[in-house]
Amino acid sequence: MKFIADGMLGSLARWLRLLGFDTEYFSGRDKFFLAYNAKKEGRIVLTR
Repeated sequence: MKFIADGMLGSLARWLRLLGFDTEYFSGRDKFFLAYNAKKEGRIVLTR
């Protein structure tokens, strides 16, 4: 499974990486970029 976590979930992103999940952390404010990358790379968006 591939995930992308927004800026509020940095700790979760770190834990998912430690558990072996392909997780990208997005700390920017541009939610369009987050959604675009998730769609392009087939990632599940994690947000709060």
